[in-house]
Amino acid sequence: MSRAKAPRVSFKSQGSVDLDLPSVRGKASKLHSRLRPTQDALGWDWAFYKLQNFHSRSAAQDYMDKKPVPVIQRGKKYYVVDHHHTLTALKMSGWDPEITLQVVQQVDKDERSLDAFWGYLEGKGWAFMRDENYQRQNFDDMPKEMELEHFRNDIYRSLGGFARGHNILQRGKTLDERLFFEFRWGYFFWLHRHNEFGLWPDERLHRGWLRMMNVVRDIDMTEYMLENVANTEHVNDLLFLSKEVIEPAYRMLCFHVKHLCYAYDDLPEEEKDVPGMKDIFGVTHSKLPGKVLRPHQ
Repeated sequence: MSRAKAPRVSFKSQGSVDLDLPSVRGKASKLHSRLRPTQDALGWDWAFYKLQNFHSRSAAQDYMDKKPVPVIQRGKKYYVVDHHHTLTALKMSGWDPEITLQVVQQVDKDERSLDAFWGYLEGKGWAFMRDENYQRQNFDDMPKEMELEHFRNDIYRSLGGFARGHNILQRGKTLDERLFFEFRWGYFFWLHRHNEFGLWPDERLHRGWLRMMNVVRDIDMTEYMLENVANTEHVNDLLFLSKEVIEPAYRMLCFHVKHLCYAYDDLPEEEKDVPGMKDIFGVTHSKLPGKVLRPHQ
């Protein structure tokens, strides 16, 4: 494990991070025990999709060289601010490349208790601990390691990722613009799941979306989660399942949900506040982040 300069990525956060702090580089297996998640949910389907970046040892190293992981250091632990899905996919792959941790802030554990630390992260919108109905949970129950099965599966979070992957949504470049981008859009999709706000432009699109959501829910990924997932044959099976089953299902979901995104984008600015956004994500405004892309863009 060594301290080195990380590849530069825009971590600017209006003065809330310090890019002069050191980065830490070492084998993923050596750093794994010191990493701590800052969210209790992942989109499992999005993590399986990201496995394709780790189809070989060299591919894993090349990909992680482009993905320095922003962390907050508290004592000897590194609290992961972004790239949870990448790290869990890497763990599933079984490869052990060198990874870079970019320390964006250091917190003195003697000056701030663990409870106060979690409150600080949540207040800045850097931590997420909510159940499937977005009710706040106890931070004592936060997963302690980057094993996929330790996280709650959030289908709406996966949908946010695939909507970005299918060029429906575009996020910004800074850390604050990226953090929980897909979670925030996923919350928006969840909020409109019953069309209580009447924003779906066509009830047929809404019904089609509901049918495809049921299809995704019925894909039982736990059948494919072995105790020792990290072996080549099993990873190839997961990649096949992701490409042939999961991705087509989300492609159809995106076909329907893009119209909900367009309807939101067409709202007057004063009507774009999303109920609950500030409270759940600790952000300073209630509008959705990034931009909605239209076919001509």
